[in-house]
Amino acid sequence: MTYSHIVAIDQGTHSTRAIIYNKEGEAIFKPRQAIELIYSEKSHIEQDGNSILESCKFVLREAHQFILKHQLKNVAVALATQRSTVIAWDSNNGKALSPALSWLDTRAQSELDDLSLSNQKVRSKTGLQISAHYGASKLRWLLEHNQDVQHARQQRTLLFGPLAGFIIFNLLETNPTYVDYSNAHRTLLWNLYTRNWDDSLLDAFSIDSELLPIPVPNSFDYGILDGFDYPLVLVNGDQNSAIYGYAKLPSNSTFVNIGTGGFVLAHDFQQTCSDSKLLLSIMYSSETKQELALEGTINGAGSSLTWAEDNWGIREY
Repeated sequence: MTYSHIVAIDQGTHSTRAIIYNKEGEAIFKPRQAIELIYSEKSHIEQDGNSILESCKFVLREAHQFILKHQLKNVAVALATQRSTVIAWDSNNGKALSPALSWLDTRAQSELDDLSLSNQKVRSKTGLQISAHYGASKLRWLLEHNQDVQHARQQRTLLFGPLAGFIIFNLLETNPTYVDYSNAHRTLLWNLYTRNWDDSLLDAFSIDSELLPIPVPNSFDYGILDGFDYPLVLVNGDQNSAIYGYAKLPSNSTFVNIGTGGFVLAHDFQQTCSDSKLLLSIMYSSETKQELALEGTINGAGSSLTWAEDNWGIREY
């Protein structure tokens, strides 16, 4: 279905924005709310999940008022979120049971030391390298160290996984337990080729698939937003979404995006990359289509530029 206006929610590391696009692709409204990144220890980097959710609701309310004022019709919503950020929540009420462990967080590095999987096997299933930045070791850390998570598991009310799953659950009327393929992929538990949670990867991290949201394509009928009556029709990771910022690119185009991190993406890459240190990422999927990219990631690129600006007096012109 073609929509006249799209409300794109961009839930990023330092802020949440909602951008309303018209059918010509013009951005006509941009509400924003900042969110806090908490460095509790050197490798412990967190955010408040309920604050993230409230920031999403705030920008949605602002966008809704603009839509009503200008009598916009035929509106749908899309969501882009931080990749590799994970959180646990209660299936009864949607409340966060843990902080959101940021994609920058590497507290669970020790969880990887005794991993019964080789990097080669992980790459053959996911196209990714074994890394504490991805969600699997952080989810395992929550199971072992967070008492609220442990209690909810005993009560059979625990859900956890990518931040996107938490937001979807809480924003939609029926509280669905979905997560898109792109965000599922960055847990290191999702098989790029079967398009589902991988049993051997789950076993290696001692994670039960019933605790995770159901993986679905990026383009999917997720449901209706509670209180707004708009359908959520697409969910993706923020870097995955950025490559489409200038409309559809020719095959094998290379795209550089700098936010908190820096990301170089070669679009529409369809080969394996077992001999490369680069990553293979799923950029977009529907029931019938899948687009991949070869990715190089520098986690501190954008924040390093901000540091240089603040400490060396460099200003952006």
